[in-house]
Amino acid sequence: MPGAIIKGSYDPGATSPVANIKNNQIATGTDKFKGIDIVKSVNCRINCNFIENIPISMRFNESCIGTILRQNNMTEYDVAVQIDNAEIGPQKQVNSSGQDEPTNNEWHDAGGSMRVDGITQSGLTFKWHRDPSGPAKLIPNPANFGVIILEDDYLSFVDCDDVSSRIGRDELFGQTVDDSLEFMDNINENNYLAKIIAFQAMENDTTIIYQSTSRDTAYINFYNTIKSTNIGLFDSVYKMAIDAATIGSAISINASIADTNDLEYYRKSVNAIFLNTIAQNLHLDASDSTFCNEVSELPFHVAGDAIFSAAVMIGKEIHPQSVAARMMSVENTQIVPEIKTPGFNIVPNPTNSKFHIQGRTEELKLIQILSSEGKTIKEFTTTLNKDIPVEELKPGIYYVKLTEKSGSSYFLKLVIVR
Repeated sequence: MPGAIIKGSYDPGATSPVANIKNNQIATGTDKFKGIDIVKSVNCRINCNFIENIPISMRFNESCIGTILRQNNMTEYDVAVQIDNAEIGPQKQVNSSGQDEPTNNEWHDAGGSMRVDGITQSGLTFKWHRDPSGPAKLIPNPANFGVIILEDDYLSFVDCDDVSSRIGRDELFGQTVDDSLEFMDNINENNYLAKIIAFQAMENDTTIIYQSTSRDTAYINFYNTIKSTNIGLFDSVYKMAIDAATIGSAISINASIADTNDLEYYRKSVNAIFLNTIAQNLHLDASDSTFCNEVSELPFHVAGDAIFSAAVMIGKEIHPQSVAARMMSVENTQIVPEIKTPGFNIVPNPTNSKFHIQGRTEELKLIQILSSEGKTIKEFTTTLNKDIPVEELKPGIYYVKLTEKSGSSYFLKLVIVR
């Protein structure tokens, strides 16, 4: 579980950030596996947070384009910044002279941990700006350099209250507008989703389109073209659906859309259920509820943000995707339970069949084995110094969560090999 979470914040053209997480202190607690978890939330500002002794300091999933990490302090982790099939864009700020600058994040680890890891949605790298002459704590290395490329710049000043964009439109949307995006998997679906994000950004902020440069023509053409497609029609349905006076028009337009892919099929189907029930203060029948539940379980590249709408209609919380407000701020919260030296070890580690816990096992009441995503796979009420079997688990990295009788919890990394 995360200490702070933003999921489904979806206003890519907002002139201010759709989510602003700043000045938090997040440390080991009873249920913290990730410090900050960002899912499909574009244009976020993650400024000046202190995240300590949590396996994954920050995790990003799906499109988080335009998100900037500034002067965050990450200490004692297995992975500080986990890019989980996500896009977040170049990590930099631009000063008043138009020069690129680093964002001064700090990594503090004892070695053997990854500062940036994972895989981007496109399979391509993005730039992480750093001052090569600065201290090692300001440089994201070690890292997975199949995810990031280090870009050299001069040390900069970071204002924790700075929520400006500082990233040009071409860096955010240029490849989408030019139809030059490249994806490794789900190529058609990811290109379609990228067009939705760019179009909605332009709908909300026309300064993305009109900047009095030669590139305006490309943006104007892209916007007009997409507005005439099903993406534009679905946007019209969404806007009409929030006004009781135009529900009838929304129903007619939605019904007229000829879906061309799974994303459009599920969007149209979920729209129809909402417009003919919830929007008119009517209840869903059993068939509609079953369908919404099925949609809410689909991957994002299959059903898009229809999974959010479906989940809301049946009052369901979904993971890793769930609905959140379009604009939100998490600021100055204190999530700092007592921190102790764990005093536990896994033996043997790595292992191929079993392990046991060394340390103050008499103080433990529960042992849980978690996947790399934090899902509970197995759990045991403790028996002192007895072996825990893992023969049935696939090789890979897992986490063992130890919960004491006092309620305190600790995470240990477990490696299974064959």
